[in-house]
Amino acid sequence: MEDHRLSTFCMIVEKGGFSKTAEAKFITQSAVSHLIKNLEEQLGVKLLYRKGKNIRLTQSGKLFYERAKKILEGSIKSLNVAGKRLFRSFYLVCYEKEPPAATGRAFKKFMTEFSFFEPF
Repeated sequence: MEDHRLSTFCMIVEKGGFSKTAEAKFITQSAVSHLIKNLEEQLGVKLLYRKGKNIRLTQSGKLFYERAKKILEGSIKSLNVAGKRLFRSFYLVCYEKEPPAATGRAFKKFMTEFSFFEPF
């Protein structure tokens, strides 16, 4: 299944930074940094050049990004196929303390990634 580090890495590349990625994933910027540091250590290569808030892909980072996107796209397609067979309905529980905008963004992201669900 999907590795959280893959999706985080791809999002950093697409959004152009750690802070925007952290906001989109509802996690801290520090958590994003740790995920990428862990990924780079596991792979044994540097994926990103960092200078202040600017990032740039290394050559290894470019190759890894291309492959990671294909893996993630395959995972989503597999989940969509599996979900059509396994799921009939689901419940979204919202707590009053959560800001409605955050809940809406999370739900929209969910519906984008798992398009086999149909709201009613």
